[in-house]
Amino acid sequence: MKFQLHATGMESLARCGIAFERRTILRQKTPPNARMVIGTAVDRSVRKNLQHKIDTGGELITVEQARDEARDALVEQWNLGIQASEEDREDGASEKDKALDMSVNLAGLHHVALAPSLAPTHVARKWALDVAGLGIQVVGEIDIQEGRSSIRDTKTSGKSPVKTLADTSLQLSTYALAVRQIDGAIPGRVVLDYLVQTPKRGDTKLIHLTSERSDADLQPVLERIALMDRIIESGNFTPAPIDSWQCAARWCPYHPGAGGEFSNCKYAAHPVTVAQPNEGAR
Repeated sequence: MKFQLHATGMESLARCGIAFERRTILRQKTPPNARMVIGTAVDRSVRKNLQHKIDTGGELITVEQARDEARDALVEQWNLGIQASEEDREDGASEKDKALDMSVNLAGLHHVALAPSLAPTHVARKWALDVAGLGIQVVGEIDIQEGRSSIRDTKTSGKSPVKTLADTSLQLSTYALAVRQIDGAIPGRVVLDYLVQTPKRGDTKLIHLTSERSDADLQPVLERIALMDRIIESGNFTPAPIDSWQCAARWCPYHPGAGGEFSNCKYAAHPVTVAQPNEGAR
């Protein structure tokens, strides 16, 4: 059986080969952080709502049901255990009540501000692609597809995203590749729907990041897949650049400062600030 490389795993391998190896190859799984659990809870609510819309020919569940679905999912996931990140602690998401509040609010925001305007044809669409000559199979799950109109991925955050994220998203490019192979055409748009709740004031907002993909845009994705196949086959995984913002306890559970069971990466940087003597002391 071929090794299955998930679309999200492609992004992980592109960021840091060591983190990819430890999670995907060595199976050193770490508990999700609070932000991940919030995202999972909201995603479950969105999927239930839009699947109901497909099944009924256009009817949504009630906003109360959407909020309840997020609440139940958050509690379920939280009880399985989390590993709070530095970001979680800073914005209060490491507290269960605050995480519940964020999940319920963002699920409600999607239901009211976005779901009525969507025309989903697929929700949580699973796919698998065999690439000729390679020893891996690329697999994934598309959050929302609106036929040949769009591919959409739902994100949750405590701050507004970088405006170019949809243009550079390897995940969206891989989804576009999958849809082209399955349906015979690239959808007109790829979209990141960001549901944002600010940590201090609790303000919520919906931000759309929209881009397009062409056949020419997908060729580099195929080249990356071929390269990743060679990397996985060789077992030669390389760490993230030492100055990468992702190589920090705030973002990586394998960083020694993250405080988890597997937080012992030997490649992580340990910067030390040295106090400089003042001019008068020289």
